[in-house]
Amino acid sequence: MTATQTATNTAIKTKTNPLAGKNILWTFSDGQMANVSFQHSFREDTVVYQMKDGKDGKVSMPHHYEVAAVGQDVVAVSYRVPEGLTLTTILDFTAMTLVAFSSNEKVLAMQHGTFKLTSDTPATQAQPH
Repeated sequence: MTATQTATNTAIKTKTNPLAGKNILWTFSDGQMANVSFQHSFREDTVVYQMKDGKDGKVSMPHHYEVAAVGQDVVAVSYRVPEGLTLTTILDFTAMTLVAFSSNEKVLAMQHGTFKLTSDTPATQAQPH
């Protein structure tokens, strides 16, 4: 791939990625993570997150994520974590609410919550779990 093709692909991806460059704090209101918040920092194609409440405040390693706009001000984002779970979350930027599904070969769970855009980011140095 030429440098021009790479630059064009990067520009297209940035334009179509509604989460790139955003820092989002989401808080679950039900399910096994009820009353727990996670700070997310979405980069171009990776996300880093940190549990803000609860027992594990370590910053995650960067994870690849996929994102798609599914309606006006509604985005679906999905990423896999090292524990073997895939988290797929629907973010409604009008209502500032979310619905998340965590799943693997043994578990399927749904959780609801809220989120807000922040200037905060997880610690800059990702730490392995």
